[in-house]
Amino acid sequence: MRISRDRRSVAEQAKSGLKIAAALLATLATIALLALAYLQITKVEDSKHVFAGWILMAALVVILSTTVHFWRRWFYFLPGFVVMRLGLWAFLGWFSPRGYIRIGFLILTSIMAVLSYRFSKLTRIIVTDRIVLLSALACFLGSVAAALSEEPKFSALVLAGLGDLILLLQWVVIRKPHVRMRQRERVESGTVVSTSGH
Repeated sequence: MRISRDRRSVAEQAKSGLKIAAALLATLATIALLALAYLQITKVEDSKHVFAGWILMAALVVILSTTVHFWRRWFYFLPGFVVMRLGLWAFLGWFSPRGYIRIGFLILTSIMAVLSYRFSKLTRIIVTDRIVLLSALACFLGSVAAALSEEPKFSALVLAGLGDLILLLQWVVIRKPHVRMRQRERVESGTVVSTSGH
């Protein structure tokens, strides 16, 4: 394994580090605000708090929708982090009455991390990528809430499985034909250029 030296200046490296730190903090803050909005909507009986929760949730959805091209680079890290943190918890809980939910949740969440990793490598995302990532994020957050409730709910498996299915369908049905079409266009344009050169 060969380790190459970073040829960027110290200022550029510091700027890159600050961007990564800011992105992580923004991600944690967004997740915390989503959790707060969820609690306001589901746990508080006061109608004012419920309304405020819905307003906060709507605002976060708008923000997440407009910043997909940023957070898609590290989205796969979220389900991966959950799997690493809760692996032992699920294994020890296997013998509990709903232990199969914990194990199934971690398996499905691991699949979600693998399927969403490719988004971090894309140079350009299309509209369907944005829709799929937002849907996968919603399924992931819903499944985590259901899995971490006082008693794990079966909906954790349903939502995690739905998120996996959305990512898989997008990869097979939408993204692959789109990539093939782009490659064909490049080949054809290259052929035209080479022919005109002769």
